[in-house]
Amino acid sequence: MTDQKATSTASSSFGPPEEMYCAEQIEVPPDLPKVLKEYTKAAIRTQPDDLLAWSARYFEALIKGEKLPVKERLELPNAEKGKLTERMLASLHRQLGDNEFVPEPQIRERWIIVGASVSVLDANLKTGGWADDVNWLDFLAMACGQITRTLKEAMEAFCRVYSDDPPGGAARIHISVFSPVLKWMATQDTRMGNSQLQSILAYLTARADVQGGMVGPRNLQHKDCPSF
Repeated sequence: MTDQKATSTASSSFGPPEEMYCAEQIEVPPDLPKVLKEYTKAAIRTQPDDLLAWSARYFEALIKGEKLPVKERLELPNAEKGKLTERMLASLHRQLGDNEFVPEPQIRERWIIVGASVSVLDANLKTGGWADDVNWLDFLAMACGQITRTLKEAMEAFCRVYSDDPPGGAARIHISVFSPVLKWMATQDTRMGNSQLQSILAYLTARADVQGGMVGPRNLQHKDCPSF
């Protein structure tokens, strides 16, 4: 009797015993393994600083059929936390680049999720004079300028971030996209004179005419390209 009473007391103290299931009773949703596998691969590639916030955005985008907040390839660990990279910008462009103008709060939300420094974002918005709706391509080019040293390097980075070519490829973009962005970036660089800008555009337009309308970093790096 004493043993039975002790057993009864232990059961009441710790709640009812866990119900046991056999394998035949457990139904795993057929899509679950694939969903979890893709999610895990995306998290490993992206290495988000805030995994929970990134995960919430990932599954929200998945449900809505939006572009996922995922980097195309794994980056080596960055010694400086929050340092902006081309792959961060490429991820942002895949998510937001379908719109000519993007609300500032939406950019800020996605910027934080990819793990980039908020102070860099604020500096970018201030320099561009943006407060509400932000011209996305100008903003993207300005951000490329923050991770490079010269206007030429910024435009090369812009090509790599914007291009549909595979990573490591030619990074070509259409001259109709490149030209207005370069013109806008030139207004932010007091060292770029108008005659110099027109010479660069004339050269690149001529190259685009024989390259299916496309230009890329190789054209900017060519010895015949006017100096930036």
